[in-house]
Amino acid sequence: RGAAAAMGKKKGAIAAKARAKREARNRAGSPSGADGDERPGAAAAAVGGRIVHEDGNRVHRGLTNLGNTCYMNSIVQCLNVSMPFSDEVMRIPAPVTGGVSTSLCSVFRGIRGVDDAQGTSACNPKLLKEQIVSRFPWFRGKDQHDAHEFLRTLVG
Repeated sequence: RGAAAAMGKKKGAIAAKARAKREARNRAGSPSGADGDERPGAAAAAVGGRIVHEDGNRVHRGLTNLGNTCYMNSIVQCLNVSMPFSDEVMRIPAPVTGGVSTSLCSVFRGIRGVDDAQGTSACNPKLLKEQIVSRFPWFRGKDQHDAHEFLRTLVG
């Protein structure tokens, strides 16, 4: 019993150390990106879009299931926490792109709670699903699909 408690404390200490590193890295980065990105809107995209807030709490906002869309939701949530990818998508100016990337950016903003108009409820990925279906009709309907297939289609 004592060994189990010690193991739990060790895991907690490791998690706390990792969280402190992430927070230090977030504080050290400039608002326009650590790589010196000076594109218009780059700083605005980063403001409020943190996955882990300064108090150490994660944003707890999921995605609405639109009927067998768990394959899509899981991939979108994984991409959202893949910071280099999601931050870059969020920096793309909306009027220039439209389509799937704009919808994906909107979902990332919803998950991160950037747009407070949605409150604390789950983010609805309906527009993203519609954009995906319009370009890739095999995702139409409420059939089950493979998450890996969706990922390859989305980023491919």
